[in-house]
Amino acid sequence: MMAGQNGRVPYGYIPTNDKLPHAFAIKLQSQARKKSKRFEFFFECARDNIFRTTFSSTTHPLPPQPSVKPLEPIYETSAAPEYTGTSVMFKTATMKVCVEWRHTPVVSIYIGKSAFPIHCDIPDVSYAVCGLGTSHHYSYYHGALHVGLGDESSSVDLSGQRFVVGAGDDGGGGPDALRKRIPLVISLSPRGCVGVFSTSYGQTTWSIGCEKQASGGSCSAVHQTYGGLEEYIIVGRTVEEVVSSYAQVVGFPPLIPRYMLGHIAGDINATTSDRPPAWSRIMQFIVRCGNEDIPISAFHLGHAYAAPENPCGRVQPFPWNKVRFPDPKRFIEACHNRNVRILVATTPLVLLSNRVYAYLAERGALFATKTGGGTPPAFPRWYYLTGSPSAASLLDFTSATATEFWSWCIRDLRDMGIDGIFNDYNDFRIVGDDWSFRLDSYALEAPRAPVTQRRNVRLWGRALHTNLLNQATHQALVAARPMERPLVLTQSAAPGTMFHATISWSGDNLTSWYGVHESNALTLRGENLSLINSHARGIGEPQGTRHDREVFVRWVQLAVYSPRFVINCNSTSRTDYRTGGYGVYPWTWPELLPLVRNAIRRRYELIPYLYSLALESHLTARPPQRWTGWGYENDPEVWKRRIKVGTNQYWLGNSLLVCGAYEHLVLAKRRESLSVYLPVRLPEQPPGGMYDRGFLNTNAPYQRLEAGRWHEVEAQRHTSIAVLARIGSAVPVGRGYATTCVSGDDPEFRNAEKDDWRGVEIFPMPLAEQMQDEPADFRAKDCWLEDDGISPPSKAEGSMAKVEVDYRVMAARPHSIEVGVTLEADAWVPLWVKHGIEVILPPGQERLMVNLPEWSGRSHPAPRLLRRDEKGRARWLVRVRASSPS
Repeated sequence: MMAGQNGRVPYGYIPTNDKLPHAFAIKLQSQARKKSKRFEFFFECARDNIFRTTFSSTTHPLPPQPSVKPLEPIYETSAAPEYTGTSVMFKTATMKVCVEWRHTPVVSIYIGKSAFPIHCDIPDVSYAVCGLGTSHHYSYYHGALHVGLGDESSSVDLSGQRFVVGAGDDGGGGPDALRKRIPLVISLSPRGCVGVFSTSYGQTTWSIGCEKQASGGSCSAVHQTYGGLEEYIIVGRTVEEVVSSYAQVVGFPPLIPRYMLGHIAGDINATTSDRPPAWSRIMQFIVRCGNEDIPISAFHLGHAYAAPENPCGRVQPFPWNKVRFPDPKRFIEACHNRNVRILVATTPLVLLSNRVYAYLAERGALFATKTGGGTPPAFPRWYYLTGSPSAASLLDFTSATATEFWSWCIRDLRDMGIDGIFNDYNDFRIVGDDWSFRLDSYALEAPRAPVTQRRNVRLWGRALHTNLLNQATHQALVAARPMERPLVLTQSAAPGTMFHATISWSGDNLTSWYGVHESNALTLRGENLSLINSHARGIGEPQGTRHDREVFVRWVQLAVYSPRFVINCNSTSRTDYRTGGYGVYPWTWPELLPLVRNAIRRRYELIPYLYSLALESHLTARPPQRWTGWGYENDPEVWKRRIKVGTNQYWLGNSLLVCGAYEHLVLAKRRESLSVYLPVRLPEQPPGGMYDRGFLNTNAPYQRLEAGRWHEVEAQRHTSIAVLARIGSAVPVGRGYATTCVSGDDPEFRNAEKDDWRGVEIFPMPLAEQMQDEPADFRAKDCWLEDDGISPPSKAEGSMAKVEVDYRVMAARPHSIEVGVTLEADAWVPLWVKHGIEVILPPGQERLMVNLPEWSGRSHPAPRLLRRDEKGRARWLVRVRASSPS
């Protein structure tokens, strides 16, 4: 238990006579004279590899509104529970769990037939009482990689550290969390992976291997600041199994609108301009993007659209600034005519000067203090655009009036034409522990007894409001446009938030090499494993000295291969870290404009691949951006420190391995090259398993690189960062500008180009580069998913199309490549299918393309060579064969 707290460990547990929900569960109660001193421990198997535990009492109740609903138990058993004295053994299809209570409840979990537990509670102190809170102590394995906790930025590996799981914002990507509160820690090791997840919205402190057992050695602990504990222990052989199972608990990532994968721009200098007015500056920016042949999909207005006209303007929800935007609806229509969406920021703060403040206060829509007598607490709100403070209060989203007011405001913005909402300043960390909740909102689940009279923040948790705010925003957008996919961005997030919000981002970056690295590292080590899959930080942010051209180009090149692409470094100073002053645009350095343009157009070409990864994430919870060892857990090299805790390289899907440049390579005397490790899939038992043929460099000199080794790969600034394709994979590509997959005319976006062309880059084994003991015949198969990119989930779920590419190089015909492309579709068919697909070979591969042998005949036309592009890649037109979904 944590030092300095009034702690004790309940002992003397015995099974209770309470009726259990099913056979694979047990409830224990500690013995004490006073009923208030008795604690209950409950354990159940929720899935074959997911186990739920609770530890509570009348004085330490469970979270009244947990972040997830209890799972309906679904599991396969291999034997009936085995009770022996003070222990019981549960066996599921994949796990073995022993629960014993000789002194305290101790849960030990084994994978398969392993003799060593992958997870084990610490005897005698497994569950403890710490003042008003509770603690859980469990095993810590040295050498394991510990990740999670949202976007904690302390280090890649969280091992040996203590974290307060809140939702603060250490500006500039400092060493504390950036508005994400995800109480999930995953331990990764070659033996298996374990995730421990707490369902409370309240404050939690997580000690990862930095507490000592009585017998010596280290252990990990979860310290709930107030109330009892409800946890899920999730076990798997791989990190993918744990992340997928975690999604079963908190919900799978939502569908994203396809257009959000394009270039999103922001310009604080333009949106805060009075002379000329902001709308004019923004239109000039959009027009210049067109003139410079730079595609753009959306523009972020930020908060400035809502600032009143007076010189000390503040953000208010949600009146428009009539100086900057005299006719908002006409401005939005003009942007839509250029196929650019408009996003606006919102905040749950209501200024005392706002005309609706009195109405909201009278109806209990604002937070109330414990002894406030109904008067909402007010505090200074520092407005960064003017540097002036003003008094404001916070909306209480457990109030029905607050929810209705917020929903009305969101619907009004949507009816005006706004395409997406960005919920900013929604971490509620300024709320006091003793402030009271209204608790009359229809969005709340029925609270657990006996806490209906306890309304304080410390028990219910601040992060509850983050979820309720995003839920209200989501529902309001759906109500306004029921046939479209809602777009909700959120700065703060808690477990379950991303079920309502579509996209998230983290804090304010420093415009520096450190910022480039952290923007990638945070995504890899925290967000993606916490199911904040559609996440990325902007290319630059409103902090830091104005960076040089090398930083900007490398950041753009890296962001091409991330879940989001946002250029928002438009208010940095030349000399210090204050906001305001100068902007950075794609054309800031004219000599770099061609590089930036090519990178952004490559981003648009990759949208079919990126969108397929987003659909895959929605269905399976696999993040688009993945740790190097994802899927390669049997490669010993990925468990060595350089790769285990490294974030310089990562997987984008299963096909591309990306390695960014995080320093000035010439100054580092590295001749613009990067060290990259290429993981290898090792067969578990020779000769079983598929042979790993390695990778192809997608940039010059386009060489083949052997898997399981370190390589020096060129990363010239005028070309790209290092991007390596797995041999045997396929990457679908589209046009180098924004398109729509909807077949009909859209009156809002009349000038939108149709997504009626598709290519696929394939990566066969190079001719005459066969390695020793390599199989002579080469066979590969890959697939991707598509839908119309905008329909709501209810319609989209049954309308996904699957495209499969099968290609082979046989030893008897090494100069020919056999190709077949199959479409599985039902209600929706991609627009490009009727034109066929361009199959693109790597540079230098001069091969004849033919149909698969089983497809030969007059009924299926032979592939036709179209041209060789500027990179020397042969492009063949292949007709697509349709098949019914299985």
